[in-house]
Amino acid sequence: MEPFFDTSRENSGSPVWSAVLAEAKERGGLISLGDFVRIALYNPNFGYYTSERNRAGGCGADFYTAASMKRKIFSRLIRAAAIGEFSKRGLGENNFKIVEIGSERANPMFHDSAKIFLGDAIRLPDTCAVVSNELLDAQAFERFRFEGGVWKKTFLSIAKSGDKILSDIVLKPAEPKDSDFLNRFYSRARVEGFSIDSSSDAREIFKRICSIPWKGILLFFDYFRTCRELCLLPNGTGRTYKRHSQGENIAESPGETDITFSPCSDEFSEIALEAGFKNIVLETQESFIIRRAGSEAEKIISSKDPFDPDKRELAELMSPAHMGAAFRVLSAERF
Repeated sequence: MEPFFDTSRENSGSPVWSAVLAEAKERGGLISLGDFVRIALYNPNFGYYTSERNRAGGCGADFYTAASMKRKIFSRLIRAAAIGEFSKRGLGENNFKIVEIGSERANPMFHDSAKIFLGDAIRLPDTCAVVSNELLDAQAFERFRFEGGVWKKTFLSIAKSGDKILSDIVLKPAEPKDSDFLNRFYSRARVEGFSIDSSSDAREIFKRICSIPWKGILLFFDYFRTCRELCLLPNGTGRTYKRHSQGENIAESPGETDITFSPCSDEFSEIALEAGFKNIVLETQESFIIRRAGSEAEKIISSKDPFDPDKRELAELMSPAHMGAAFRVLSAERF
């Protein structure tokens, strides 16, 4: 069994595994990796993101996000960046609305924003700053492997034996539309055994956002990587987070563990371009803060208190050793 999907320690009694087994049974014992991840994350009754749990933050949570930090410096910087972009066009704070998409219900980024939570219909005001933090990497993804000169899609053979889950990896030729897509974006990955993780769910959400005729700026923060970078990672980027530890076994404790991947910025840049957006830029979070919210960052840095918690939080957001380089910002505008 490949380490990214090892069920040897899993018990079939959990509700997620019951749902996965039922789905696989209806499909002749096979389920795509994407469908498995979709059930684990978004089953309406017990999915990781649909259940009440402490996902983001400190003690007892599974991961940190910039938005979960206590001092809300991240939100302060984004607001400053948005105000700066609109002011260049003679528009003040009262002329646009910040809309945050995909935030945790218990911990939104802004107190006065319009909020669209996961599963909500996407409706946007005429003029707005659309902001998202780690929305795209939280979507179900498929894994494709280049084998025998063609792209193949990863399926999972799932069965129950006593109280244990038995599984195996099954590769099937990808549909022509998927092969064409992969060849266009990942031609450098056409190497025997190379795996690419990609999410049509994430692309569909992004397309819906871009297709609505609103004007303003788009700011998406995520684990973005370019096509060129992803073509240097032969094992894909799918991974898990639990109690602030990264794992590679996607099958471990589904429904209780975050499953994520690194979205390809080029895929989303193309969608934005086709929807009429301009000045589409991908940059590190550190660069974004310096370039777009530098004045606000300087206010925080200017504090004479060496133990100022705002300064510590800003340092973590910008540090290349922490969030400053790991997270990137895809920005675009349409006026």
